[in-house]
Amino acid sequence: MRFEAGICIYAVTRQSKIRGWLQYYGRYYRPAMYPYMRQLDRSLAHWAYRKYQKLRGHLRRATHWIARISRRDSKLFAHWQMGVRRGSMAGAV
Repeated sequence: MRFEAGICIYAVTRQSKIRGWLQYYGRYYRPAMYPYMRQLDRSLAHWAYRKYQKLRGHLRRATHWIARISRRDSKLFAHWQMGVRRGSMAGAV
């Protein structure tokens, strides 16, 4: 889909940096990284909120869109590969 091609390009450009952060900072106590990984998802939702006119003005819709993508394509971002995805944890909106 053309609408989701933008997030794939965004993922490719950010993947190595996110993976490096997770490997470096999460080496000894990975659960301490979970709040930061959730913040990455919030940042992705804000990015989609700003980028796509369909989502503009609807932050909750953007958050749900990111959650659907994380469930469908869990290999797109490094923190999703670890199992921290929107909608898969308690309290995720």
